[in-house]
Amino acid sequence: MLKAHQSFPFINPSGAFFTILSLAMLVVFSCIGALAAWIPAYQGSHIDPSTIMTRGEFD
Repeated sequence: MLKAHQSFPFINPSGAFFTILSLAMLVVFSCIGALAAWIPAYQGSHIDPSTIMTRGEFD
């Protein structure tokens, strides 16, 4: 029905749009992944090593 009446035109996005979008998504997801790895490592770095060695495995 929309195609028959052409109530709104569809313009195909350009290749530059897809390139910029994919690079932006790559940067965003890389930052999220780095943050997800950094937070536990940062929290674990504040634990005293002697506490871990005396307790065994840290909960």
